[in-house]
Parts: sequence; C-alpha cells; structure tokens
Amino acid sequence: MRCVDLFETEIDDMRAEIARTKEQFARLQADRSDLQRRRISAPDDKWERMRRFGQGITRLHTQRHIELADKLQQLKARVRAEKTKGTAMGMFINYSSQKTPEREYLHHLGKLIDEADAALPDPAATAIEYFVGHPYSKSPEDGAFGIMHEYRLEDAFSDQPSERGGEIRQQLAQAFAPIRDALRQEFGDQITIYRAQERLRGNEKPRNALSWTGNLRFAEYIGNNRDILTKSVPIDDLIWITDRANQAEFIVRSRN
Repeated sequence: MRCVDLFETEIDDMRAEIARTKEQFARLQADRSDLQRRRISAPDDKWERMRRFGQGITRLHTQRHIELADKLQQLKARVRAEKTKGTAMGMFINYSSQKTPEREYLHHLGKLIDEADAALPDPAATAIEYFVGHPYSKSPEDGAFGIMHEYRLEDAFSDQPSERGGEIRQQLAQAFAPIRDALRQEFGDQITIYRAQERLRGNEKPRNALSWTGNLRFAEYIGNNRDILTKSVPIDDLIWITDRANQAEFIVRSRN
C-alpha cells in the first residue's frame, strides 16, 4: 500500500477544506470591496460597525488559514514518517508552521535526542557545537553548513585525553546513555547511516570521531566529487546524535 493511500481520507478532507477556505476568502474580498463603495454614503456610526465587522472576519479567516497550514504540515510529516519508518532518518521527521514555529518531532527518539541536545552541559555542549559548526537551536531555518572545529572531540576520545577532554567524554556518555538504550530497543545493536567522504590518499591523520548522517539525501547533496558511504554502525560506537541545522548528524567513534 502506498503511503498516500494510508492518508487518502485525510488528504481529501484537507483538499475540501482548502477549497472552502479559498471560497470564503473570495467572499471576504468582495465584502471588503463593497464596504469601500458604501463608505461614501454610510453614516459614521454605521461605517464604524461595518469596519469592526470586517476586521473581525479578517482575523477569523487569518486564524483559520494558520490552523489549516499547521494541519497540512503535520499531514506531510506523517507521510514522510511512513516512508522512512524503520530507518535512521525516520527519527528526525518533524514539522513546523506559523502556529508551531519550533520543530516538533513525530518520533519519540527525535524528541529524546532534541531534549538531550538542548540540555547538554558545558564543556560537552561547546565541544558538540564546535564539531557540528552550529549552536543548539530548534529553529527550522538554520542553514546546513557551518565551520567545523573537531579538536575538542578528538582530544576527548583519544587514548590520553586532557582533563577537559575527559570531562567532555564523561558528560557525553552520561547524557547519551538513555538515547543509546532507546536506539537498541528500536534498531537492535546496529544502525545504518551515511557519509560523504573524500577519497582517501593514505596519508590522512587518524581521526577519533567522524560525522555521519541518517539522511542519505543530505549525504548525496554535500557529496560533490566524494564517495557516498553506507555503513551499519554498532550502537556502542555512537558518541552523539543531533539534528542541528537539519543534518540528522551521527558523531561516531572512528576505529583506526
């Protein structure tokens, strides 16, 4: 069964509601034009009543439009969630609208990851911000590209981390523990994720942490002249997950 078939009734209802809203808006516009024509001959008190009535109708129509747009975004998100069910990307399906300006995740793991990301204390929060290139934000408008500085996480997950690196590592392990448990319940011991990677030349510096994504399309989007890697990664190798800048990013231990 196609995803759209699962929501066929809701889609039909939404289309009908959109058509009704358009008709109401057309009538509202006609009423406003008529009101302007009648302004010349109407007494001041009657005109004021007509003006207030017109303003009230406009507010009601605006609110209806906002509600309808919010329902439409939710429906679109539910269709995307159905298409990505059982994948890493499925965790990050969310919607936003004028009524709901901050991202709302449909999957319980998306909510759990977002809450943990928001509550992460320093110095771990700064380490993740530097690695991802973005501070935490629930805004869906954040751009996907930032300036990455990996040295704090590289230190934290080295064989001999500094004192600050050790604290970062401990904070991340503690904050990620409930997410790791939830991931195991959802996916088992491994999860499939993706990475756009430049072809290795053999002289690269060993890395302790690498950036992957649960969104194949995003990997392909940034993969200009790069290899697109698909890998089933052990849940135990995950350091952190964040959806900052809509990247569905997995930070993974690199086993050199």
